[in-house]
Amino acid sequence: MIRLRWLWIALALLGIAMIGYGVHLGQHGQVEHQASLLCTSCIGLE
Repeated sequence: MIRLRWLWIALALLGIAMIGYGVHLGQHGQVEHQASLLCTSCIGLE
């Protein structure tokens, strides 16, 4: 049980670090652009 808890903590920290690194590289703008295109194509506003 203790190992499983440490695994989840390590994975959460890794995920946070990866998000921070992506924001540092400026990829959040690309993700926002792709998400807005996906949302508009879903409802037919292309």
